[in-house]
Amino acid sequence: MTPKPKLGSQFDVSLAAFNALLRMYLGEPSFKKEFDDICQTHRAAIDNFAGWWLETHRKSVPLADSEYHALLCHLKVAIKKVDNNNLNPDPCIIALDELAWRWRLKLPKPLAGSMLFIYGVASRIESLGIPLQEGKDLKLNSILKPLKLSIKDRYIMLDGVDGVIDALRPILHKFSSELRARGVSVFPSSLNMHAEYWFKHYVQRKTYAKLEKECFVSAETIKRKVWEFRRRLSIEL
Repeated sequence: MTPKPKLGSQFDVSLAAFNALLRMYLGEPSFKKEFDDICQTHRAAIDNFAGWWLETHRKSVPLADSEYHALLCHLKVAIKKVDNNNLNPDPCIIALDELAWRWRLKLPKPLAGSMLFIYGVASRIESLGIPLQEGKDLKLNSILKPLKLSIKDRYIMLDGVDGVIDALRPILHKFSSELRARGVSVFPSSLNMHAEYWFKHYVQRKTYAKLEKECFVSAETIKRKVWEFRRRLSIEL
């Protein structure tokens, strides 16, 4: 029997959940400032790791050889100006992990710190003008025939973009259901929303009753989704 394809084996939904939550945290000015301060304190360790990534992923760096080597040289010169002991990433990871726990992102240690460190490295690489594209190497075989949609301009003129999106939603949900029926794991489109529920409840201290008024979703539903999201990431209270 041919094994059924599983998206989860190639795309970690738990990692996606963390990324969704991380976007919420980094959008909070106070958290972002603390995060940036820690990264600046441990800039040498981040630069060292960024240099290693650039050297081991040459094919992913869209630069000419001269620009590429100049960039590596720039990082190495900056790193040589500090004590080699500062190149150890552990102190940075520990500091970031403590930051996460202070902000109620209590993942099994040092997972949160490690993920925040990787984000800091990715941000540093992008600050050097190297775009990082998520999912670039993701390769999946098609299971169903392509879903073809035809949208005429008059629909936009009459209903607007939001109206057309609402009309397409049932079609896309049906297509997604057909994929699930084939045994394929589909990325949960509501993941970002559930991350937002969790963040607003546990970090911004909003009650479920208040969130019900803000999100137009029942308090009981929000409470259940927050619990499921917390369980997915194994966040301690």
